[in-house]
Amino acid sequence: MDMETQSRKMAPRVSVVIVTYRSGNELPGCMHSLLHQSVPIEILLIDNASPDETAQMVTDYAERFSNVHAILNRENLGLAAGNNCALGRCRGDYLLFLNPDTVLPVDSLERMIDFLNEAQDVGVLGPRCVYEDGTPHVSSHRNWGILDVIAWRILPYRFVRRLYDRLSRYESQDVLFVSGACLLIRRQIFEEIGGYDPEYFLTVEDAIDLCIRAQETGSRVVFFSDAQVVHYTGRSGAQAPYLVVWQGIRGTIYHFLKHKGKFQALLISGLLGLSSAARVLVAGIFGIVRPRYRAVAHIYGKVLRDLFLQNPIFVGRAGTRNKITAPQESSITRRLATHLTPRVHVVVLNWNNYPDTASCLSSLRQLHYDNCEVVVVDNGSTDDSASQIRNEFPEVTVIETTRNMGFAGGCNVGIRYALGRDSHFIWLLNNDTVVDPGALQTLVDKATSDDRMGAVGSAIYVMDAPTRLAAWGGGHINFWLGRSRHILMPVPESSVDFITGASMLIAREAIEQIGLLSERFFMYWEDADFCYRLREGNWKIGVSGKSKVWHRGSASVGKASVCLDSYFNASAARFFRKHAPIPSWTIWVGSGLRLGKRALQGNWEKVRAVLAAVLEADDEKTRSRKDRPTTLEADHNRG
Repeated sequence: MDMETQSRKMAPRVSVVIVTYRSGNELPGCMHSLLHQSVPIEILLIDNASPDETAQMVTDYAERFSNVHAILNRENLGLAAGNNCALGRCRGDYLLFLNPDTVLPVDSLERMIDFLNEAQDVGVLGPRCVYEDGTPHVSSHRNWGILDVIAWRILPYRFVRRLYDRLSRYESQDVLFVSGACLLIRRQIFEEIGGYDPEYFLTVEDAIDLCIRAQETGSRVVFFSDAQVVHYTGRSGAQAPYLVVWQGIRGTIYHFLKHKGKFQALLISGLLGLSSAARVLVAGIFGIVRPRYRAVAHIYGKVLRDLFLQNPIFVGRAGTRNKITAPQESSITRRLATHLTPRVHVVVLNWNNYPDTASCLSSLRQLHYDNCEVVVVDNGSTDDSASQIRNEFPEVTVIETTRNMGFAGGCNVGIRYALGRDSHFIWLLNNDTVVDPGALQTLVDKATSDDRMGAVGSAIYVMDAPTRLAAWGGGHINFWLGRSRHILMPVPESSVDFITGASMLIAREAIEQIGLLSERFFMYWEDADFCYRLREGNWKIGVSGKSKVWHRGSASVGKASVCLDSYFNASAARFFRKHAPIPSWTIWVGSGLRLGKRALQGNWEKVRAVLAAVLEADDEKTRSRKDRPTTLEADHNRG
């Protein structure tokens, strides 16, 4: 096949992600259309534990075509979490999330890519969806409020679909969201926002949430009518009708709880409950003479039960997530046999600091752990650090970026490298550290003691005072005073809010679910943000006190640097805006305390730096995405 041969030789511009579940009848048509696209692509087929022959079909495609890769999950993670398995595995500039019951015409993908190349401010694009007979059906929405939910979730579905199909505008336009059946997004944006929210198990709101968060980066979401996809709707839903109905309702309630507030979520929950009760009553009456209505009554009877027992308003994120994936205990199963030594990649970031990096690498040579690889990401150094490291430490893999991407961006280069080489754990380690020979083994022991352990930290000691504790794994965050403090004594793990990025062992499955480090944090607070996202995804964080690491601290910018104040306060403002209950209060109280301290010291240069950083970060929503750190040139260089 000529097109396939060409795509093998060229680096993929597009990574196509398809999550399958009982998709054996639909997948061949979808794959046939993709393998004839004119744009170089790679295809990731992610099977969500299909009980039929779909998993074998996915494996067969991966064996037959070099640009097709198979990921077989041991349980049904849901569509959103299944899509997140693409994080760290994709090499394309763009990600195309595609339902298996779709067929893409030959020129559609090329048209979408050409449009995105010209419109750099567009981050998410959706084509026109059409039925099998060529007539269009609704592919995007400009709003998603109570009236929209009443239409989609309460009124008869066939009536609403025909109404929307007739009244919808099909010309290209900016919209709130596009259909998740065929959604094209820049990889940079997908990684920056951390992928899909896995709380959306199977519902239209997963695409809405993704588009809303993409727009928060300053990107546009556009419905593009010049390209189309044929969508054979309803086939997947017929496989598991109760799952589709309940997860759709649950996703709607969770979405309103997340984006609209508890009052609107309660209102929607009540309306959906009344609608379900009415369906049970009507279907029960008709079921006396027509058996097919009894199944409808049974489905909505279970939905009514779950509205009381599994409603996101009452049980919270963690509780609902656990129940969704029953009967399995964890949402992502470890792919590691218990008798094997886990493979670990140690990621060390270097920036114009060979002496400290050399000391760190020398200590890593003494580790009592066999199955690990050390990766040094040289973050755009302007000296000869990278060549020195290669000469003195030939066993170390060195990856050079073309610019300084900050801590999060640089670490993400190493994380992607590790994920592509079947690493079970990634150990983020500052280059101004020295480690105890048993540090890694004790971290791994702690991480493997619990399948839900997402990140583990070490006991961090002061380099110049080796017996003085600098951080017990991480620290605590005070949202009332807008500040963080390292914990300086052994405490229960429940008291640790975050693990410091100076030494953090992360489980591969956790990264696949919640995403990489957020590159919105150029330096500082990215570790706290990652740990809060871990807990939102129902992962645990822990501390291994026997894992000892000695840390110099602030070696890159200097402890008294004005640069440190600028980065620290800008990142703090971003963190609190994202996670604090009352962001404005937290940001300005914390900033005010730091401003007051520097004013009392008479350091007016730092006062100006703190104020400028907070004002710039606080006004970030009005800035264009071009001002943000972009994705990794190193990924493109590696092809």
